[in-house]
Amino acid sequence: MSAKAAKRQKNFQSFTKKYGVWLLLGAIVLIGVFFRFYMLASLPPGLHPDEAANGQDVFRIFSGDIRALYATNGPRESLFFFLQAAFVKALGNTILALRMAPALMGTLAIIAVYYWGKDWFGQRVGLIAAFFLAVNPWAVIISRDGFRASMTPLMVAMVAYMGGRAIKTRKMGYFIGAGIFLGLGSYTYTAYQLMLAAVVGLFCYILVFRRQWLKGQWKNVAAAVVSFLLVLSPLIFYSVQNPDAGARAGGTSFLNKDLNKGKPLQTLMDSTQKTLLQYNFVGDDNPRHNVPGEPYLNTFVGIMFILGVLVALYSLKHARYFSLLFIAGAMMLPAALTAEGLPHGLRSIGSAPAVMILAAIGLSYFIGRWYAIFPINSFARNIGLALILLLMSATLVQGYFAYFRAWAGAPGTYEAYADDNVAIANYYNSKLGSVEGTKVYMVVDGYSIRTVDYLTRKEADYTKQKDDADYGLRRGSGWERLEWQEVDSVPITDQPTVFIVQNNQHTQAVLDVLNVKYPQGKLNQSRSPEFSDRILYYTFEVNR
Repeated sequence: MSAKAAKRQKNFQSFTKKYGVWLLLGAIVLIGVFFRFYMLASLPPGLHPDEAANGQDVFRIFSGDIRALYATNGPRESLFFFLQAAFVKALGNTILALRMAPALMGTLAIIAVYYWGKDWFGQRVGLIAAFFLAVNPWAVIISRDGFRASMTPLMVAMVAYMGGRAIKTRKMGYFIGAGIFLGLGSYTYTAYQLMLAAVVGLFCYILVFRRQWLKGQWKNVAAAVVSFLLVLSPLIFYSVQNPDAGARAGGTSFLNKDLNKGKPLQTLMDSTQKTLLQYNFVGDDNPRHNVPGEPYLNTFVGIMFILGVLVALYSLKHARYFSLLFIAGAMMLPAALTAEGLPHGLRSIGSAPAVMILAAIGLSYFIGRWYAIFPINSFARNIGLALILLLMSATLVQGYFAYFRAWAGAPGTYEAYADDNVAIANYYNSKLGSVEGTKVYMVVDGYSIRTVDYLTRKEADYTKQKDDADYGLRRGSGWERLEWQEVDSVPITDQPTVFIVQNNQHTQAVLDVLNVKYPQGKLNQSRSPEFSDRILYYTFEVNR
């Protein structure tokens, strides 16, 4: 090798040593950005009424109705809606505007998981865990939904990272950071509350087994508690003033007699079994939470996850392994303690950061053992490394095809996101929204109308939010909603009128009434452009 070539090689090695980790992390984050933002305006292919309800709360924010909890769609913590409001303000009341915030939170979670994994278990574990989270279809789906649960992985990872740094460095800044993120997480999703229980449990663990560490740290602990309470104070204040604004978890609990059929213990055991098996065997079959029925981890990552759990159990005497398993178990409880819709990907999403780190621990352990077996045989070491890189590449490809091909092309996905309601809104905006003098009736149920209201609301009407019984559920920007039974009572006039009829179990009854009442009316049907056998809605035009 010439001197010039040797110098180039030395410079390259110096560069990779100095910047290699950052380049790898940057590449992983870019992959995560691609998985979360690519085709975000059209995938998911619709807007579920639960997502649209967030948009209605955004309108409340614009009208000056600021709360810690909103009850438009049951009691829901508000932080996520303020983030969505920023994008609605910038992009208008579009589907993309509601989904930018979850995609951003999902991307930040990748970075947070890297720092958590690196701080507790080393750089290799941090990078692998970040990669697994970046391409995992379960995590990707939740990161692209317009639900506040998409913030949960970020908050869980940040609390764990800040808490770990606080214990290691004993610096007050990390204690305050842990308290702030612990409080912020309480504004994201009901299932996150189990993270509070995990923190309390781990503090009790320190009291019992690590009391020596607490000497001289009470001021820092107090700073963490105060910062937590300050962040949480608006939620506490609002809950005291509105005692009826409780969480929604009770209706799905395994203690609910309507669900457990008088056998709560058996129901709990069944729920726990389904929750534990969801990662490697059978996952959630709801397309809004997962690729239907598929385990949350592919075969390779799933095996590494099991290996990581075994390594953690073997190393249980070390606080960081105990804490990781404790957090993972706590964040599985929101699903395990319920008795409806199991396995449940949304309620379990808080466990995703810990699960990915456990899988990364398993793979890191495997790499370490392989290198130990072949300490000087470079050929064997390279073969093992090549196999691992191949499996990780396959994980990336599998994640892409699972979401952007299998999931995105399934008819059930379109139905799950209520693409029919979006089609109704698009028809109104393009054909009727700017037409003067035409009366428009939406024969759409009171739940589905949320999507129509959000997407058809004119900017001038953003702040005209009244109670749910009126604006948004009964009247929108230029249309009026009818229950299917009310169609017969509409007065006959010479005014041009259009009835937009949702396709459901009452459709035929509605069309029969319209045909009798307006024999000269014109009936049209709109079919899905992707699946032509699906009728999305009907229009019935009178005097046009």
